[in-house]
Amino acid sequence: MSKSVNNNVSNIGKEDNMRKFFRKKCIIYFLMLFFISSVLLKAEDQSYLKDSNVMIRMSDGIQLATDVYKPTKGEKFPVILIRTPYD
Repeated sequence: MSKSVNNNVSNIGKEDNMRKFFRKKCIIYFLMLFFISSVLLKAEDQSYLKDSNVMIRMSDGIQLATDVYKPTKGEKFPVILIRTPYD
């Protein structure tokens, strides 16, 4: 009877060790992925100009500061407008 109890206890210890190992492995993979993606994003060509705090008048007369990103190339590009609600 004591052998089966000892085996169960040792199996639980092995499962805990495997879980810890799996967690460490997942964390390492996540950090590697994060590092590689940040390096690749920094390596991208930043072919745009940024105008910060451009004041845009809304229909109710309030002016909102806006950041405008414009491509440096003379080609036509689609526009993305993101505006959050204000009180």
